[in-house]
Amino acid sequence: MMRKTLLIGTLVVAILLLAAPLARADDFTNPPIISGAKQIEPGRYRCPNNYNETLMNYRRMLRNSGGGFKWRTIIHQNNLKAKYLENTRKNGKWAGINIYEYNGETRIFVVPR
Repeated sequence: MMRKTLLIGTLVVAILLLAAPLARADDFTNPPIISGAKQIEPGRYRCPNNYNETLMNYRRMLRNSGGGFKWRTIIHQNNLKAKYLENTRKNGKWAGINIYEYNGETRIFVVPR
């Protein structure tokens, strides 16, 4: 009886682990907004972290997404930095995300499709 319970438990865990990447594939139909970001107005958010930390958070978040995203530098000057995260997937509700820092404040702007 104990072996059967252990076997069933192992199978359930294995199924959940295998299904996790499949579930994650649909996670990005809505724009991914990093944890702690506060909405200022529709599609615009203020980030709790600085620019570089925000970019690292997005890279970590999208690392296991299975692709479908391209990074582009928009501008990089002393007091203004901006990158564009393009959503190349056709099923998303968003075309891209602008991540920018101006005078020390980092913000996100979601570009709708």
